[in-house]
Amino acid sequence: AEALNSLAQDPGLFPLVPRFSVFLYEGVKVYAIKHDMHSLRHLVRMCKALLENASLYLEKYLHYLLPSMITCAVTRQPCMRPEVEDQWTFRQEAAKLVALMSRNFNSATNEIQRRITQHLAQIWLGGQSPLATHYGILAIFIELGPEVIRTIVVSQLKNECTVLKNAMSSGVAIQKVAAENIQSLLLLNLPPILKNIRQAPDVAESYTADYGYIGQTLCASVAQLRKAPATAILRPGLQVG
Repeated sequence: AEALNSLAQDPGLFPLVPRFSVFLYEGVKVYAIKHDMHSLRHLVRMCKALLENASLYLEKYLHYLLPSMITCAVTRQPCMRPEVEDQWTFRQEAAKLVALMSRNFNSATNEIQRRITQHLAQIWLGGQSPLATHYGILAIFIELGPEVIRTIVVSQLKNECTVLKNAMSSGVAIQKVAAENIQSLLLLNLPPILKNIRQAPDVAESYTADYGYIGQTLCASVAQLRKAPATAILRPGLQVG
């Protein structure tokens, strides 16, 4: 904890940023192959601390930091026992940092956010990646905000739900656990978006036709949101600076 606090607060670390960046990049490559989530989590927290340090100029080192955090979020198997270990929280931690860097360093010149979303959408929709990778990709999309959720996630939701339904009935424990966690992620984050893009009244049959088997639950959640007081819905996020 003391080392992370130093990374997050010490203004004199700038000369060491190149070494830290390479260390993080190489470490993620090694520990991802070894399925060592404990060490990977330390590297994610190291990256988070660097991003919190307002005195550090990190844009020159994004080619180390961004791929590393994307790898942590979407790697096929970050741990030795994926059916029981909590890889989902780990993936979310990494996804938050991917989205943070994407927002903070995006510009009309580098188009980082567009390039990341296009690359991840190709992997997600390519039909070859495991569901655990789907979870990481969706976590990144959700952290990137409502526009990305609306244009990418919602538009492909019915297809994803077909994949989830098949996984849940496959009898394969790892697939079932991954599908259940993706379902929970979607049900938690999609209703506020759907509330804004769909007109009342909310009809369960229509939702099911558009979004697959989770449509009925989404419909009920959106209807409940419409009855709630009109208060701002704030999602927690990492603030830098």
